[in-house]
Amino acid sequence: MLQNLGFSPSPSLRFGVIFSAFFCILCFFLSHVQCAAADNSNSSVQNQTASIEVSSNPRVVFSDIEEATHDGPARGWSVIAWGGVPTKYAIKTIKLPSPASGSVQVFSIIARGSGNAELAHAFAAKFGRRYSFRARARAPNGAVTATFALQGTRGYQYFGSTTVTLGRKWQDIYVEGRSPFADQAANIKLMLTQSANPVELAGGSLREVNLPPLTYSNSLLSVPPTFFGMTINKLGFHNNWPGLHTGVIRLWDTGTRWMDLEPAPNEWDFKRADYYVKYARQHNADIIFTLGQTPSWAAKYPHAACTYGSGCSQPSDLRLWRAYVRKLVERYGAQVRYWELWNEPDYSGFWRGSPEMLADMAKIASEEIHARNLNSVLIGPAITPRGINFLDRFLSHPQSKYLQYISFHYYINENKISDLLPILDNVRSVIRGHEIGDIPIWITEFGINCPQRPASCAKSTKEEQTAELNILKAIFLSAAKGVKNMSFYNWERRLPQAPISLSEPNYLSLSPVGQEYAKVVNLLSGSVISKSYIEKGVYFILLRKNKKNFVVMWPEFGDAIVKLPTNWRFRSLEAIPYGDLGDLKNGTLKVPNSAIVVGLL
Repeated sequence: MLQNLGFSPSPSLRFGVIFSAFFCILCFFLSHVQCAAADNSNSSVQNQTASIEVSSNPRVVFSDIEEATHDGPARGWSVIAWGGVPTKYAIKTIKLPSPASGSVQVFSIIARGSGNAELAHAFAAKFGRRYSFRARARAPNGAVTATFALQGTRGYQYFGSTTVTLGRKWQDIYVEGRSPFADQAANIKLMLTQSANPVELAGGSLREVNLPPLTYSNSLLSVPPTFFGMTINKLGFHNNWPGLHTGVIRLWDTGTRWMDLEPAPNEWDFKRADYYVKYARQHNADIIFTLGQTPSWAAKYPHAACTYGSGCSQPSDLRLWRAYVRKLVERYGAQVRYWELWNEPDYSGFWRGSPEMLADMAKIASEEIHARNLNSVLIGPAITPRGINFLDRFLSHPQSKYLQYISFHYYINENKISDLLPILDNVRSVIRGHEIGDIPIWITEFGINCPQRPASCAKSTKEEQTAELNILKAIFLSAAKGVKNMSFYNWERRLPQAPISLSEPNYLSLSPVGQEYAKVVNLLSGSVISKSYIEKGVYFILLRKNKKNFVVMWPEFGDAIVKLPTNWRFRSLEAIPYGDLGDLKNGTLKVPNSAIVVGLL
């Protein structure tokens, strides 16, 4: 086991560490990037397939609007409209009068139909590349709320979004995002939430930057006690504790939704919630209490088609929402620290209201929670990876400031985790666009879905091993990107679309997957990550725990032969969960694609 391995640095290693520290301090004043690159100048990787070629020089995809005057959009732009009842819009391009140069596009929604109309410019998005769009915009006739977004055409998933309120003065527009998909067609879009008032768009340039999603970083990242979380659905059927350094229990699909607790006005049933709160406290774990799912009697749309009854409807009166939150906090305020605002509100099966309404509800929840416990934390809005635009609109509302942590959910689909780092980057980009600062990010629900599309979800041993490996990689990558919580869904899960379970059918013993998961948990829990980067398709994460230094590495595609830095002298090497490492010869090591290699220096 890793925790039983010792560490005793050689004199040459101690000298190397001292020299490296001195060198990096000097480099800090010269160039962060040069320092990071110099520290790893002795390593190289031979890999048959590199993931992303690295280049810091941006490529101009398109730039500016031609100087012209005509009806319709500028060259390269178009209006995308849909809906059974057409949306009426107006679009024209006007050349700017002298001494200005260039043109502006004037776009407005005259009457909204059953769908919408959006101004768009198509481009080819490549996997993993970062795109940045810059323009200037104004609303000459009065305030207009406008969203500028990057959207892929495959699944129409957003990967960049910024929502602004335009006035009569010109404003600089900037939106960025990293494409998390395979190469595909995409659009930069201008979307209006109001009718009548036109928007003028000047310039408009899109640039592509080819940088890896995990860059050289010397920032120290501590893995907190909250990092390892768990959803436990069948408590009562069993009373087992999963172990695994579980610091947080999330209440969802646990019989603790609003509709479960208050099925009729002022008729409360706290049996399940009491049971979970007592259970968590007995094991010194914190709780994420997920708020929401409106009972039918309190719903504005009681007959809405939702995943759970009428739960996706917004409350008919926000005073009912306030009373619900107040009741919970009066009962559990001293025992529950983390409260989560809703579950996956970007999915219509869980929420039919607007992002702006949910932000209003965040203010109410914060007022009630902090009136009784100043140490409580409001988390949300628990979006899916498809919710980048929802998160942007939510954060553009003034009441979103009451949210203290940002949460989202991530599932490994079709046995691929290549989208995880771009999604994390895009969440950060949206947060950065609203100037919130370094707000903590929690992944309050993560797991794996069926790696194949057929309904049978039948799997070979190889596919199951890949699924298991991807779970472990996702944990390492999230920690390396500074995520503060990853709550696994769930301890007992044994559904056909999620065949990987951490527990045996007795819900007590660790399954083979759970045993490998435990190795990663034991290594990461309480550790400090000192550096993480990708070099020619191989991931490297350097961490320190209990005065011991570890290197974690794996190739993205195919086996790799890695030439190690001269100061990396391994006392032991282990492959998790599978793989033949071969011998360490002449400073080179075979890193198999079937494993994560953990080396103790």
